[in-house]
Amino acid sequence: MGTVADLKPIVELAETAQWVFNDVLDYVWKAPKLIEALAKIEEEKLAIYGPDAREDRWREQLKLKNIFPPLVSQGNLFVVCSLFEYYVMQLAMEVEKIVQHPMDRTAGKGITRWLTYLRNVKVIDTYSFPLWPKVEAAFKIRNCLVHAQGALRFSKNAPEIHHIVKSGIFLKELKIVKSILGDRLEITNEYSYHIAVYLRDYFSNLCDQLQFELEPTTEEHES
Repeated sequence: MGTVADLKPIVELAETAQWVFNDVLDYVWKAPKLIEALAKIEEEKLAIYGPDAREDRWREQLKLKNIFPPLVSQGNLFVVCSLFEYYVMQLAMEVEKIVQHPMDRTAGKGITRWLTYLRNVKVIDTYSFPLWPKVEAAFKIRNCLVHAQGALRFSKNAPEIHHIVKSGIFLKELKIVKSILGDRLEITNEYSYHIAVYLRDYFSNLCDQLQFELEPTTEEHES
């Protein structure tokens, strides 16, 4: 068990992650409005510019409608997943200091390795938390989108992603479209927003559980 002083960094980390995720959520929610504002400006310009510039303005509108939204949606998902990894790694490092159990003995990589480490050292089943299925799905979807714009033929998790989309859990937020490379995954910004909420709440729950497990007992306080 740790001391009250040992637990202070975990308490502070939980608080910091909470307000940072809340600020990120505010951005993710507002990001589409920025594109809408730009589209309106370009539409107004169409009435001002002469015939020679109309094609340029038209192409600008297409870019704002067809290119920017998916870039924003995917970029927001990448950022919130990366932020989650950042805080889980910090949490694992703080726990490592307390329990004196080297993290390098835990097999795996990335988020799975760090969560497995936390499960092993404090017997917390990090994979049984209610939000874990959504968190796990988010990382599979993130990894798919990173490669070839979400072309499922290149994803090792293609069967699971098909199942996630067909399940209707994220109705209208996830869809599979046809492309030259076959089925391709697309997401909306609403999906990125909801995932950010799930990641924030999962991390908060994880910190609470670890604090409970690491908190000194009455006997330890008195010794």
